Formats: sequence, structure tokens, C-alpha cells
Amino acid sequence: MDTILRRKLTLTLTLTLLCLAAPAHAQVYFDFTSGGVTSGSSFGNSITFTSGDVTLKATSWADTGANDTFESARIRSWASYGLGSCNRNEGSNCSNPEHQFDNYGDHDYALFVLTGGTSEVLFNTITLDPYNTWDRDVSFWIGTIDPGLDLTGYDKMDLAMLGFGAQMDVFNSRSSAAIEIALNNISGNALLIAPNADQTSTYYRHVDRFKITGLEAEEMARVPEPATMFLFGGGLLGGALIRKRRPGLTVES
Repeated sequence: MDTILRRKLTLTLTLTLLCLAAPAHAQVYFDFTSGGVTSGSSFGNSITFTSGDVTLKATSWADTGANDTFESARIRSWASYGLGSCNRNEGSNCSNPEHQFDNYGDHDYALFVLTGGTSEVLFNTITLDPYNTWDRDVSFWIGTIDPGLDLTGYDKMDLAMLGFGAQMDVFNSRSSAAIEIALNNISGNALLIAPNADQTSTYYRHVDRFKITGLEAEEMARVPEPATMFLFGGGLLGGALIRKRRPGLTVES
């Protein structure tokens, strides 16, 4: 009887701890074609979006500084079309087509930093709309960074030391169709994305241009600390032993 009880206890405890340890994922989606709270109206401004208990702060940057270092740009929202950017060489009120993220002369970058909820998410997909017929090659970096990071004065070669992972590139054909880019379910709290960061073109047919319409990610639930699981498991075991010792209690085989 004791052997049977021990087996049942072992199985129950194992299954319980596995359930506690398994991270649960909650889907979050940010629609950049509507909503959002804008802070500031010139270079260095930001737009904030919320999905569930996760807050996303969007800013834009460009390599318009000395020696191609980053300077803040102005991020803007266009209803139905999503997020675009005006860099310092274009002017804060730039017009079509410069108000898209592009690599015409300079490289524009969008930085998305997530806070609240859990400390990290799995980045699933991002949706881009070329808003005309343009090339749609993309470079992106995902990492865990200081939420207050200011990219001013850095360049893309500094991204690793700032907490970003390796540069990922996705090459797409020239088209006017919106496209969904897989972000490979990489975990982090920040996404930096740009039109092909290794190409600069002034020939229109080679320019990569797009607005950003949406971002999908999965919020990762916190895994219980080992001490918590130990105490919980110990409680189960102790309760079961007390139950066994109660007089008149039988254990079914």
C-alpha cells in the first residue's frame, strides 16, 4: 500500500510541478492604424499603444548624425496606413513619400520598447505597407534593453553592446502589397526595424519604403521560482502523508 501511495504522490507532484514550470503565453497585438497616444510633435517624440497589460512605446531614429550615428527623428501616425517617420534631413513635417520608413539617402529606424506585464515577449510578426510600389527589404534586431535607452550618438555596430541580438534580414520583391514579416518568435523587450540597413539608394526603383501597420507578440508568463515550487511540492507531500496517517483512511489501488 505504501508503494502505491508513493507512486501516486510522485506522479501527482511531478505533474503539478510541470504545470507550474510551463510558461503560459498570452497573445498581444498592437494596431498602429488607430489609437495611440502621441507625446511631442517634433524630433524625439513618441507614440504609446496598449494591449492588455503591455505598453508599447514607439520612437523613430535615423543615421543622420556625424559618421552615420543615430539621431532622433519624428514618428508619425497616419490613420489606416500606420506609422511613418520624418528624419532630420527630411524635416519634421516631411511629405509623401519621405514620410515612410525608407533607406533613400539615410536609413530610418523604428524602435518599439515594451513594458508592463512580463519582462519579455516573444515577437511573432510585424506588418508593413509600402503605400505604393516599392522594394520591401527589411532588417531587424530584437533584444532586452534598458527601456529608457537613448540611441543618440550610437550606430548600428553598437547594437549588440546595447542588448540587441544579431541583425536579421528579410528580402522581398518590389510590390504595392502589404506584407507580414516573421520575427521568428525571438524573446526580448525591444524591436528595432529598418528598411534594408545595408543598402542606401537614391535610385527610386531600389529604395525600400513602408509604413508599419501592426505588431503581434506573445506575452510570456513568469515561471515560478524554484523555492516556490519546492514549498508548494512540500505542502502537497506533507498533506498527503497526514492524510495517509489518519485512522480509518484507506487508499484505493
